[in-house]
Amino acid sequence: MIELKPLDIAHRFCQRLIMESTGTRTELADYLGISPCMVNTYKNKIEYLYKINIYYSRKRCTYFINDNDKVKLPPI
Repeated sequence: MIELKPLDIAHRFCQRLIMESTGTRTELADYLGISPCMVNTYKNKIEYLYKINIYYSRKRCTYFINDNDKVKLPPI
């Protein structure tokens, strides 16, 4: 697997947020090629940079954002 640069990782994280198909923290970490603890770091950086709130649904086992915040993220 090709190692991604930090900006590529953040962009792929944002893409998954828009599609609402991140999965659990471990699944997302496997997809991005990072450790599960780094998922929280990227989550916090994205929240700070784009001024959005990222939530986790235990019922759906995925991260998500409000529809109003989707406009603030970069396009897919």
